[in-house]
Amino acid sequence: MEGGRRTSRPSGARFTSNIRGYVVGMDDDTLTVLDASNATHVIRLSGIDAPEKSQAFGQRSKQPLSELIFGKGVSLECGKKRATAGSCAR
Repeated sequence: MEGGRRTSRPSGARFTSNIRGYVVGMDDDTLTVLDASNATHVIRLSGIDAPEKSQAFGQRSKQPLSELIFGKGVSLECGKKRATAGSCAR
């Protein structure tokens, strides 16, 4: 937390593994990625702080990222698992 606000970037995050797959779901700043073995990974994007769907501009903020990556292949550098939203990635 910086100045009483939650930040989207985990401090000291170490990116230790790679995940390759297809984006099959999106919610705010979190992706669901399906890998080659059909395992799903819930990944929070590092450095992104998007509004929740229920907040002002929540649905609108999702559209540009969705158009870029939904259904497409991605390669993510992932860090340690977090209790709140799976791994963090860049």
